[in-house]
Amino acid sequence: MRTVALLLLLVATACGSAAFAAEGTAEKPQAAHNSVCPVSGDTVDADTKPVVVKLKDGSFIAIGLCCTDCKKELNADPDKFAAAALANKKAAK
Repeated sequence: MRTVALLLLLVATACGSAAFAAEGTAEKPQAAHNSVCPVSGDTVDADTKPVVVKLKDGSFIAIGLCCTDCKKELNADPDKFAAAALANKKAAK
């Protein structure tokens, strides 16, 4: 019985760690969170690789952009554009 309980605890811990990593806090994410470019408001280009940025809290997020030209503005204020990307809208100016 103790073995089963220990095994369940280990599985639960592993699942929790996987969910934590998927949010980008423990490792860099690969998939974008958005379909609207937070810089321009245009549709994210599926052929443009998402840009992974590090936020002030130390976490990482992959943000989809409509084009490579938006990358410079994104890198200038990643937290602002990350919030917009998570809301799937253009950031306020």
